Amino acid sequence: MVIPGQYKKSDEPSVRRRRANLVCMSAQILIVAWLPAFLSSAARAATLLRPNGVTVYRDGRPAADFRLEAKDTGAVLKHADGKCAGDCDKYGARDVWTWEYRNKYYMHYDAAGDKGWMTALAVSDDMVHWEKRGAKLNLGAAGSDDSKCAAYGVPFFDGKAWQLFYLGSPNTSPAPDRIPSFPYLTLKAKADSPEGPWIKQYDVVPFRPQANSYYSATASPGYILPRNGGYLMFFSGSAKLRTLGIARTTDLDKPWTIDPNPILPPAEQIENTYLHYEKAYDTWFLFTNHVGLKDFEYTDAVWVYWTRDPEHWDPANKAVVMDPAICAWAKGAIGLPALLERNGRLGLYYDASPGESYSHMARDIGLAWLDLPLTPMYNYARPTGAAKPTMSASSTLGNFSLASLIDGDRTGKAWDNGGGWADATGNRDQDWVEIEFDKPKSIRQVNVFTLQDEYAKAAAPVTVVTAASQFGIEDFTVESWNGRSWQSVPGGVVIGNDKAWRRIDFAAILTSKLRVWVDKSRAGYSRLVELEAWGTPILGCTDDKAVGYNANAEIDDGSCATTANVGAAAERLGSITRVAGGFAVAMEGDGPYAGRIRDVRGRIVADFHGNGKEVVAWDRRGAYWIEVRKTGSSPLRRLLAF
Repeated sequence: MVIPGQYKKSDEPSVRRRRANLVCMSAQILIVAWLPAFLSSAARAATLLRPNGVTVYRDGRPAADFRLEAKDTGAVLKHADGKCAGDCDKYGARDVWTWEYRNKYYMHYDAAGDKGWMTALAVSDDMVHWEKRGAKLNLGAAGSDDSKCAAYGVPFFDGKAWQLFYLGSPNTSPAPDRIPSFPYLTLKAKADSPEGPWIKQYDVVPFRPQANSYYSATASPGYILPRNGGYLMFFSGSAKLRTLGIARTTDLDKPWTIDPNPILPPAEQIENTYLHYEKAYDTWFLFTNHVGLKDFEYTDAVWVYWTRDPEHWDPANKAVVMDPAICAWAKGAIGLPALLERNGRLGLYYDASPGESYSHMARDIGLAWLDLPLTPMYNYARPTGAAKPTMSASSTLGNFSLASLIDGDRTGKAWDNGGGWADATGNRDQDWVEIEFDKPKSIRQVNVFTLQDEYAKAAAPVTVVTAASQFGIEDFTVESWNGRSWQSVPGGVVIGNDKAWRRIDFAAILTSKLRVWVDKSRAGYSRLVELEAWGTPILGCTDDKAVGYNANAEIDDGSCATTANVGAAAERLGSITRVAGGFAVAMEGDGPYAGRIRDVRGRIVADFHGNGKEVVAWDRRGAYWIEVRKTGSSPLRRLLAF
């Protein structure tokens, strides 16, 4: 531990800090002008993450730092409307599952009736108006695993037949609610049609709760993903806490093998899954319901996690999608998401109780929308695969290390064992820590964590709440490198800090490195616990041999162009090459020909024409389509990214 000293640094602002406040305006303008050339694809994203407000659970369970807010439209399927045969959902409609098949939309939901909770079916042509088709799974015989509950039907079409994995239980609460109780078991059925009838397969036992595991009390079904010649199921498990795990099989009529560890820490307190693959960002989004806490536990929100690899998840990559702050009609319990996609939007279905009810009963099914594509953010300060940032500092004390600044631990609980960074020049100002990325990144948020007052208790700090008035840094500046010099990021000059976590949000900045410059600290040393740099992946052409190559791009967006696709081999119209400030079109055949250049939104920005082998130059930066027409031929399109 760095021993707290009696030294009190000068209250006079340093020359360095005064200079940081005088940000060069011309440099700011340069950055803004530079961004479109590298972020043109990302700028078109439809649903962006934004910072979440302050959420504190009294037991310390984690909260989400981001929001990916859906636009609520209200309830689209209500219980007890007399439209479910036998009044099968008279006590509630919840735990929804949706899918599309042959241009028709299907919904399974748990219908709570006089017999208990059973899987019911509804169908739709537009995702909004649903026709109820009644219960599709009956309760099993006395003593069977589904004698009291046959609910939450998760269908999967394997190309030949419809497979159904559903939740069964021999136990419920007393009538009339008949809420399923432990153990939650995963059972199997099969059908030739998505509407059933479902034939139960009691001889098939996918998996069961196991003693002394993270799924000792419940092991219920979830989203099924074909992968590498087999299947992954993202199932829900619980012991003392709720969590998610992966089960694996190569045969849907055989037992599944469950991974020994959950995909996310049980402390996250989540259950149930539905996945969406966002092709534009090569990212998987896992929607789940979060269990919150008042005087009791209840499902308080729909959360989403994201990753490039569906078998590995980072608990930091999460956001709130739907909660009472967004929901137009329910201000109490909200949970259990399902998805459908249509016309460039993602429909999010969820269950909730109208008003401020937290009950399991009397719930309806709501619908909210997310515009596609969904845009992820990643912490580029964390080493991932080959993308390892480089750390440096003005000095480092004793057994402290720069590596501990990017290990994901925000708490400072390992401080006494070198879990953080401290400068080695005690009682002196102007210390700094720098992080350099493997290549320029589009950064939108920087989080600076300094040593909290009660770090020995190892509680995760809460922004604008957790105190750091004893050992934390007081005056500091977060800076980005613009290719020639350092400049403070917008909002990056912090004076008089007394909090363990300072979150700095700003419009995206393209930079290759960041620096935290400390002008004033406490107790003799500059102390940092963790640094985070969040940004959105840059899209573009990743082929360094193609026209429009973007050296900063992380994900290929299909914009690469090569001379081979300018025209058919029998009638090659021309080639495109890069020139200073833009590109040139060289026609290879006799005219006449005519052409147009359009921006990425399809707007015409230039026309050209000619009769021979001419060169048409276009000296604008950005991404453009070029259309060339020769007499009797159709336009040939070509995307060029600069």
